[in-house]
Amino acid sequence: ELADNHHKDSWAYYIKGASLGYLALLKLRENKYLSAFPLLRSSVGYLEKCKQLSPSNYDANLGLGGYYFWRTERLGFLRYLFFMSDEREKGLEYLQQAAEESRYSQDVAKYALINALIELEKFEEAKELIDYLQNKYPNSLTPYWNQLAVAKKLTDWKGVDRITTYMLQHRREDLGSNLYNVIELTYLKVKALQQLGETKEALRIVDHIMGLDIPQTTKERQKNKLYELSEIREELLATEN
Repeated sequence: ELADNHHKDSWAYYIKGASLGYLALLKLRENKYLSAFPLLRSSVGYLEKCKQLSPSNYDANLGLGGYYFWRTERLGFLRYLFFMSDEREKGLEYLQQAAEESRYSQDVAKYALINALIELEKFEEAKELIDYLQNKYPNSLTPYWNQLAVAKKLTDWKGVDRITTYMLQHRREDLGSNLYNVIELTYLKVKALQQLGETKEALRIVDHIMGLDIPQTTKERQKNKLYELSEIREELLATEN
């Protein structure tokens, strides 16, 4: 309402654009790309209007940077359907500006920038930011997820095993009852152990996770990973025999 009625208020446009962007992100996480697309376009329109009114509003760069960088990867064939160019470099520049100059979003933008750098395989730059955020937020799990993303991208299975072990054993209190993340980490740990030839340990962990009382909503959200774990279990049993 503010954005629609107060045409000179850049922050009204920012709030509306950021809200629509968040809704689009939720759709993307559910793989609902077609329903996410109009939300993304609307979000970008409001954020670009915010920048027109206030070029120094670098908080808007976070949403714009994420959109321009990730639409190539996440929208897939839709990018060609709507004649969109690859603007990852533009997106990266927006994210870097947000990480350095935004008023409220600097650290959030750094996390977004880390993911972009990992995608571009600029691992040293990503690791510098990860170390910075890990030192600033020693009780946060997020930098460990970033470390894990780097290890996965490098197919560093020993690194994946080490990081998932730490997160599952030493930071279990932070994961709490979030079985979604426990399944995610367990899947990666089992994959790592399988690649490292640790068949018995991998099988033990798979049997443990399969024996948990997992809520139906979590089962539905993680049905692909749970199915893959069952497939890995069959492979591990065949190896054992």
